[in-house]
Amino acid sequence: MKKRRNPNPFNEVPLEEAKFAVVDMKSGDCFENWFATEEDAIIYADYDWGHLTPYEQKNIAYYYVAEIEYDPELEDYTEIRTIKVYK
Repeated sequence: MKKRRNPNPFNEVPLEEAKFAVVDMKSGDCFENWFATEEDAIIYADYDWGHLTPYEQKNIAYYYVAEIEYDPELEDYTEIRTIKVYK
């Protein structure tokens, strides 16, 4: 999965330390940013969503903040619950 380039630092953490993810899915691509706290994830998502153009927002399939649990065996995460949905 791809990670969206972020011009502003937002307390992102490595996947192994993350408890929350901002997920941006469009055209078969999935962009993710990982955070240790719900507050940091929502601050980032609010900022990022607000800086997308109406055209970009329209062409995103899903954009949301989720609580996650990392699985070291899979080297990936499982979504536990959705915190906030933008689209």
